[in-house]
Amino acid sequence: MLDFLALVIIIVAFLVVKNYNRLKLLAEAVTEALANIFSTMQKYTDLANKLQEIASTYSKDEQFTMVSISKESGTDAIVDGYRDSLESIKMVNLAAQRFPDLKASRVYQDLMSGMVALQNELGTRREAYNGCVRSYNSPLKTFPTFLYAPMLGLQEALIGNPMIQSLWVSSRNSEPMMSEFGRWSLRWARI
Repeated sequence: MLDFLALVIIIVAFLVVKNYNRLKLLAEAVTEALANIFSTMQKYTDLANKLQEIASTYSKDEQFTMVSISKESGTDAIVDGYRDSLESIKMVNLAAQRFPDLKASRVYQDLMSGMVALQNELGTRREAYNGCVRSYNSPLKTFPTFLYAPMLGLQEALIGNPMIQSLWVSSRNSEPMMSEFGRWSLRWARI
């Protein structure tokens, strides 16, 4: 009887360790997907900085105030920079309306096309993040994992991470490039 009990304990311990390791791998995928979102946001901010520089060369004589975009590092700075870049793009689009040479500039058009591509990439990365979160959360909610997961420090990941969720809502309402390039994908704006 004691041998049977020891065998059951060993099997249960093996299954718990195996499940824990699988969940840790899935958690790493969630972290990586979120990092990819931040990387794309940083690229968008960098491109907005370039676009801001181009627009400022056309508007030297005018009272045109560009939004400064943070050059700091860290996720909060990236989110703030992305939020500022959305405002910056609105202002650049206004300048393009006032300065036809800017709007006709090949550099401006290429940068704006790059902005649209990055918005679509951001949408794709957000969908990938949400898929990773679902893959991670599903086993956490099943029996017997939900019984021991909190004791092992495994917590449910949030779809539409709160740190970036407000951006999806605010940017959905702003649509900074709509007038210039037609309807671009809003997949990334879904909550």
